[in-house]
Amino acid sequence: MSETETRQDGGRRRALVSIRNLSKSFPGVRALDNCQFELLPGEVHALMGENGAGKSTLMKVLSGVYQKDEGEILIDGKSVDIPDPRAAQALGIGIVHQELNLMNHLSAAQNIFIGREPRRGIFIDERALNRKAAEIFERMHLKLDPRTPVAELTVAKQQMVEIAKALSFDSRVLIMDEPTAALNNVEIEDLFRIIRQLQSAGVGIVYISHKMDELKRIAGRITVMRDGQYVGTVLTETTPMETIISMMVGRQLDSAPRHPVQRTQREVALEVTGLKRGSVIRDVSFRLRKGEVLGLAGLMGAGRTEVARAVFGADPIERGEIRVHGKKVSIRSTQDAVRHGIGYLSEDRKQFGLATGMDVKTNVALASMRRFASLGTFLDDAAIQRTANQYVDQLRHGASGSRGASGQEAAQADRYGLLLVRQDQYRRPEDRRGSLQVMRDRGTKQSRRKAAEQEKQMH
Repeated sequence: MSETETRQDGGRRRALVSIRNLSKSFPGVRALDNCQFELLPGEVHALMGENGAGKSTLMKVLSGVYQKDEGEILIDGKSVDIPDPRAAQALGIGIVHQELNLMNHLSAAQNIFIGREPRRGIFIDERALNRKAAEIFERMHLKLDPRTPVAELTVAKQQMVEIAKALSFDSRVLIMDEPTAALNNVEIEDLFRIIRQLQSAGVGIVYISHKMDELKRIAGRITVMRDGQYVGTVLTETTPMETIISMMVGRQLDSAPRHPVQRTQREVALEVTGLKRGSVIRDVSFRLRKGEVLGLAGLMGAGRTEVARAVFGADPIERGEIRVHGKKVSIRSTQDAVRHGIGYLSEDRKQFGLATGMDVKTNVALASMRRFASLGTFLDDAAIQRTANQYVDQLRHGASGSRGASGQEAAQADRYGLLLVRQDQYRRPEDRRGSLQVMRDRGTKQSRRKAAEQEKQMH
């Protein structure tokens, strides 16, 4: 991949970013192996691959979070070192993470310029601060009062604040990681409008997503990664979706199941009747049979998450009945839910699914520490390690059980979340009747679906 190839208009432009033969290793894992990538001015270049393919790691190297072991990064044709995020910002590289990095108690303007506030003497110049933020919003054609606390903004508007923060560094390269995962259709259109405006200004955008319909509309090229390696770069407009999926997984896939899905007639594992909580959940009823995957669909704000949280005991219910394996149960807390074999995989894995300061094995055992207690006080660390390794191996996970959860890719965090809902395995054999998994599907990817399917087959 050269600095000037793959042009749709036949001209020659120097690439904003060229990544050549880049490699990065962590203890026991070669995360990136001889990777390539190129971004042109005013281009939206999609980066695709299954979970664990190395997309986020590659972009973290480009944004200075990680440092490369081998290879070369060129900005405007010049080889550069990016030792930290500040160096990346100085080079005009900004990133909008999937998990937004904002302080809810501060205003939009304060979040954009935190640590760089204009001052009048020793005091922050609030008027100048708000004016500078308003100027960026105007460039984005975004109607937003810069004084508004971030906590009062929708997720979509919070994301716009993140983009504005990146642009405040005069970013010419903007990395967007799953930017539409929590947006509805109207909000997606607003995001695309802003992306097109950035394109017109010559900003190059790296767009990480698994939504092919979006990529067909917004991206000019797609680069595919697999197992930490560069697979290829194709034109979005002329490449069939099946070809791109085959590049991602390394084999041909059937576009439809060979046989229609048969409705299972197994025992009803979970039955919810007349569930009510506030004005969001009103008279919700459903049945879930053993071995069945039950989808709960609806627009944002329809109450899907609220139903899942209520069934798991995270939020109290006002009225309704829950039966597990035909027996009426009282679920007033998450502990009650776990005791009845119900697990919950949150859409926000980092805030609600993992203790990122702890290692993998501790995260796996968190919900059942008593099973590993010796003399009622001390934990059997060796038993925890053995159990963690056992389930990590079952999910074909590449990480050691002793590695920290905070240093893993988003894909790996998803699988740790799956491990966390396996806590019924640690209970007494007579209580082990199968786990019920309540999973929030935010931007679900192929490998996460595959891991969930493996979980289903284990029961």
